[in-house]
Amino acid sequence: MEGVYSVPPGRRYWVVRADGGAYFNHFGFHGLVAVGHLDGIALPISEDLPASALDWADVYRQFMQKVDAEDGSLKQASSKYRQAARFATEIQLGDWVLTVTTNAVRIGVVTGDAYLSRKAIELMGLSEEPIAMPFLLRRPVEWGPTIQKDQLSSPLLRALRANQTIFNADALWDDICHALFPVFSRNEDFYFTVKIATAHKVRGIDVSNLLGFFSDLEIIGRASDVLTEYPGRFDEIFDELEASDRLTLTTEAEYHSPGEIWGLISSGIGQGFGVGGIFVLAYSMLFGNSKLGFDGVIDIETRRKLWDLVIERMKYRRVKKAVDRLDAQAPNRDVERLISHDVSSDSVENGIGNEGRSRSIED
Repeated sequence: MEGVYSVPPGRRYWVVRADGGAYFNHFGFHGLVAVGHLDGIALPISEDLPASALDWADVYRQFMQKVDAEDGSLKQASSKYRQAARFATEIQLGDWVLTVTTNAVRIGVVTGDAYLSRKAIELMGLSEEPIAMPFLLRRPVEWGPTIQKDQLSSPLLRALRANQTIFNADALWDDICHALFPVFSRNEDFYFTVKIATAHKVRGIDVSNLLGFFSDLEIIGRASDVLTEYPGRFDEIFDELEASDRLTLTTEAEYHSPGEIWGLISSGIGQGFGVGGIFVLAYSMLFGNSKLGFDGVIDIETRRKLWDLVIERMKYRRVKKAVDRLDAQAPNRDVERLISHDVSSDSVENGIGNEGRSRSIED
């Protein structure tokens, strides 16, 4: 299905913050991320040096010697060493990295190995004097979208408040993807995201109708062969699927204004059209997303029948009214720079572009 992003299951996710976000714009403008953990160590850097060329045992000894000389904290020195080593050796090509400032997060993809450099990284400040980013240990990054923090889920926001300079965010991969994509898949599971943008109180009936509609879509997807021929059997088929425990839709939501709804359908992606295809159809109808489609997946007549089924359930659930009152929207981020670095060319079915490798950023 065109436009359904397939998340590589082996990809890792990292958060790197530097001086509380002081160099957020340096990172974005210069296409890198950096930490200052090795800045106080005597290192043989006359020109750019791959981090792999460092004698990390010697680096560790210098950290310990510095503790003794300055009567410092052994715990802090060990932590700084581990974080520097993690930055240089654990983060891999193709991993996604998040960096934060006071009110925003920027998401990028690691495009090269760690290195050390004394070359100046500068940006002009308000005083028209260049502000230098001094950190030596760096990695090249292709930056994708910048997202305001008030548009992120609560679990992701809580994680971003952590004090560590570098930490792994693999457990939040789905929160990160929900912030970026209207629909996506991982292995055979299908995920979708709806943003509730209204500034008014959220009516329970609107949320109930929208969630009921999503359940209807799963039923149509799992029994599309029967329902395209016998649409009047919808209630009967619902009873059968529910009784046999074959309905797998689960949702999480934040119903404040604004808020979000996240959905997961286990085994929603498989052979043929399936549940994912029905959600693609419904999303293109509700939100007019031109990147979502299924041309060539099913014949025109079957498509028309499915279209009629979806419209019937939309009317029954009063979905148009619910979407309008909730100001429900699909995420619309420019993710081309992120996904263009995926290892597999099949990561986006029928290819949402492999362009946009420039170092410019979206503000």
